[in-house]
Amino acid sequence: MAVRLSRRKIASYYAKSLIDGVDAKQLAKQLAGYLIESKRIKEQQLIISDIEYQLSLRGVVVANVTSAHELDELTKTAIEKLVRQNINADDVQLRAEIDASLLGGLRLEFAGSEIDTTIARRLTALKTNYKK
Repeated sequence: MAVRLSRRKIASYYAKSLIDGVDAKQLAKQLAGYLIESKRIKEQQLIISDIEYQLSLRGVVVANVTSAHELDELTKTAIEKLVRQNINADDVQLRAEIDASLLGGLRLEFAGSEIDTTIARRLTALKTNYKK
């Protein structure tokens, strides 16, 4: 039977291990095994968010970028620079996702912040303002 650890302790351990250079796949397998053994699979997303938060405290930020189209390298570099300037991060890791329903623009989420410049959001805002 696995010892029940707090999410904070789990996140701190994995963030430190990632920064120390331990293989990410090995850590993912280890975490999955622990979650299965301790019957905490439902906490997976919360723990991943906690790990990302712990990484941000150590200067490594994981930023989620959602756009309607594939981003080119120049755009990715500009996004990394924007995130670094906003939160003084040493390292920025982009996780890109394509969502055609956004029509255009992009949504950037990092360290509890969100920048949404999508056309879908602008249309929703116009629709909401028009109803008033």
